[in-house]
Amino acid sequence: MDVPYIMIGPGTGVAPFLGFLQQRSVLCVDSKNPAADVSLYFGCRRRDTDHLYEEELERFIEGGILSYLSVACSREQEHKVYVQDKIQAEGQQICKLLLENEKSRVYICGDGGEMVRGVVNGLTTVLQNHGGMSTEDAKLKMIALERSDRLIKDVWYWG
Repeated sequence: MDVPYIMIGPGTGVAPFLGFLQQRSVLCVDSKNPAADVSLYFGCRRRDTDHLYEEELERFIEGGILSYLSVACSREQEHKVYVQDKIQAEGQQICKLLLENEKSRVYICGDGGEMVRGVVNGLTTVLQNHGGMSTEDAKLKMIALERSDRLIKDVWYWG
């Protein structure tokens, strides 16, 4: 409960994170200590047809289980907006969490093709733009995060 984390799950990638949040809601009831912040970056094409868990996620927000929810609906405007765009837009907070809190985690779940590459590239750009890192140092930091189990990917690829 004291580990802050960011969940990134476009499309069906959000499903495992619902389990995270359900478990967290049970643990929060039993805990007397304040829980660390948890953020979710969810992406879908259209909110009205693809945001299937909207009501459940809103209940997690209202109950203090989920600290922050960012939804990227890629087909609701002329220019497509993806979760990596939202991540870059909020890069300062994300960078601070990754660099200043050694307990923090990032979980990525979903398509192992373009999505995961886009998200990893987005996080790398955040480290460059807000962490003052060179491209090489940011890439090395991402590798270090993954090797230390602070960046965890549960992805699949349909090819």
